[in-house]
Amino acid sequence: MSVNVVGGGTWAKVSDVVRGETYIQALSSEVGVPDDSIQMFLSLLAGYPLALIYRSTVYGPSPLIQHVCFILCGMYMGYFNFGLEVFHSMANMTIIYGLIKFAGGKKMSVAAAFFINTSYFLIDCATNSKTGDRHRIEWTTSHCVLILKLTGVVADLYDGSKPLILSTFGYTWDSEL
Repeated sequence: MSVNVVGGGTWAKVSDVVRGETYIQALSSEVGVPDDSIQMFLSLLAGYPLALIYRSTVYGPSPLIQHVCFILCGMYMGYFNFGLEVFHSMANMTIIYGLIKFAGGKKMSVAAAFFINTSYFLIDCATNSKTGDRHRIEWTTSHCVLILKLTGVVADLYDGSKPLILSTFGYTWDSEL
């Protein structure tokens, strides 16, 4: 199977299937609601069966498996909603994890985390602001929650806990579920 990115090609078709774009666009036009709103609503509804599956199969025995579950589910739900823009969340989490490793546990690290997170968000809003008649649901919608969670992780470290990379990413990707 070849991946042809020129003019959409195979990757665009695979992406449409994984994200369910054809079905969502059809539902969107049928109901008269923007497609991004349908995707967000379906994600919220998907959280209930995912929580039941998690609770009955993954919860308990291994924190490693729990973190991996949250990371994978969170990444997929982020991709379902925002496409490749989900990597903004991954980039921001990686930057904050670097801050934790190199300057974690210091009072200044909490202020630095808040500054980095908020600056990342505001720079994107300033450079990519959309014009039009309605607000679009995009990666910045969930990123507002992510800012608080990532700053909280750094504050927890300042208070004395020692988060590992899997627990940090698992905790922050949990916001996507």
